[in-house]
Amino acid sequence: TAAVTVLNKNLTGCCELQQLACKQGGIAEVVEVLRRYPLDAGLQADCCHALKNLARNADNQVAIMKAGGIATVIMALQLHPMRVRVQSQGFSVLANLARDVEN
Repeated sequence: TAAVTVLNKNLTGCCELQQLACKQGGIAEVVEVLRRYPLDAGLQADCCHALKNLARNADNQVAIMKAGGIATVIMALQLHPMRVRVQSQGFSVLANLARDVEN
């Protein structure tokens, strides 16, 4: 959706916007878009890109996990094994979630 594209452009490197997105329910919305449109590879890649950026913050990491983001990203990876953007962005989400951002 257009909202995910705007979110991606505005979240890169902006901690304040990343925190605001979490507080306003943006993370749950992005995860829900992943669930609703599993066959749209472009949208899946865009949502994973947004989650990748959001997962650079400890509070957002918790929110992504609580929203079911890990399972949803894994589903995207499984449904689109030949789509490079989905694979790249999806694995980046998982890598950022595995990082200890507090250190």
